[in-house]
Amino acid sequence: MPSYDLDHVTLGVRHLYESAERLRRETGLRSHEGGWLQVMPTAHRVIPLPGDAFINVESVIDHHAELPPGVDAFRTWFEETTRRADHWMTWNLRARSHADLEAVAHRLGGEVVTSPGARRPDGTSATTVMAPGDAGLTWARGLPNWYYHEDMSRLTHSGSPRRVIHGGSPTAAHPRGSPTRLPSARAGGDGRRPPVRPRAGGGSWTPG
Repeated sequence: MPSYDLDHVTLGVRHLYESAERLRRETGLRSHEGGWLQVMPTAHRVIPLPGDAFINVESVIDHHAELPPGVDAFRTWFEETTRRADHWMTWNLRARSHADLEAVAHRLGGEVVTSPGARRPDGTSATTVMAPGDAGLTWARGLPNWYYHEDMSRLTHSGSPRRVIHGGSPTAAHPRGSPTRLPSARAGGDGRRPPVRPRAGGGSWTPG
């Protein structure tokens, strides 16, 4: 059975910067700029976690863009869900090989999708490789998306401390300075252990 690691979870918020600052005050977890998505009307800040996982603090930043139906439905769901309070939105796993990602796509009836990732303030951008590529097959059903990073050093939180940043000390959460790896998720008997971003310009989105 293939093993998957936690890639990231998304905390949806109405106001990106205000919520990130409130998180810092209330939990001690600091974030850094993650950039904005070119195929989605959202932007995010990143809270690094041990094991190269991270929390996406994400918010809709363009409420009036003309979008394909599937992406527009995702924006509406995101806006309505976060209107009153911050909310955990999605969870996402990381495949350890491209072959594992292809197997996920085949199992769920999707495909491996390569699309533009976050664009950062310094002008650099990332490329996202994921499956099954349709949020209607994953997030709308409470399942994760899967990602594959050929070069882990190019993750958006590259260069950030490999430990939870808590309070004023980078080692506060790990007093001995040795971050603990997060557990991997192993596919169950039927292999339906899923997750990721809606395919740009396509796919159906039916929030649960």
